[in-house]
Amino acid sequence: MKKEYYFYDLHCHTKELSGCAASSLKSVIRMAKKRGLDGIAITDHNKVYQGPCQIDGIDIIPGTEVTVEGKCHLLGYFVKEGMEKGKSFQETIGDIHRQGGFAVWAHPMRKRSFFEENKERIIPLLDGMEVGNAMEDDQKKEELSKEAERIGVLKTAGTDAHIAGTVGMGVVRTKEKITRENFQRVIQEGDILIREEIKYLRESKERWRGLMERVEKTFRADSNRFLKNVFLKVFLRNHLRISNLKLQKFDFHYKREGVDKVNL
Repeated sequence: MKKEYYFYDLHCHTKELSGCAASSLKSVIRMAKKRGLDGIAITDHNKVYQGPCQIDGIDIIPGTEVTVEGKCHLLGYFVKEGMEKGKSFQETIGDIHRQGGFAVWAHPMRKRSFFEENKERIIPLLDGMEVGNAMEDDQKKEELSKEAERIGVLKTAGTDAHIAGTVGMGVVRTKEKITRENFQRVIQEGDILIREEIKYLRESKERWRGLMERVEKTFRADSNRFLKNVFLKVFLRNHLRISNLKLQKFDFHYKREGVDKVNL
């Protein structure tokens, strides 16, 4: 008898609440269903998702991604109320826990120096770390996995999806559906899976970053800052649009195929 698994992308943004996202909640849900997910966490920047807990058969974990000290990001799962940004990790974790939620450090290695200097202070306060952020390289994932195991916190995963085409590229595979009540146990027993297709976006991001840096250098220090910002915003919007068109063509479905792409 084939074992049944459930698949969750625990880090998704929508353009309704995250200014840096380019896809609507409706398109994110559509892509989650197309790729065989059972649920997603809506974790918009400094905003809390307050909509239905299921849409078109996809479970939605209400969450947020809060900016905290050191310009780091903290994911809060199963929260209902917004939290003030810019506070310390300890204060924000306390705010999440008072709501009965779970606090997870998002992509910790993006602020490597801060992480190294503060990990012994912060990690023991957390419920988990986002070990499997699909946009991070494999070395960072391995380092974070070891740190999570050493201190004994949960290991989570998500795509950090800002466009619908990336939804499902990084997931946690579980043996049960995730609820607030079983969150810690089910995640602890789950597996992290990262799709090989995400490499396209990583490589594309590096190419576009190089182009943007060259564009910025063409503007002198005394150039019109407003025009510069408008140009870069249009530049970024087109990068997201083109990337999304390409990524949506990757056709995979977790329930109908093997899932041994990358398993942390």
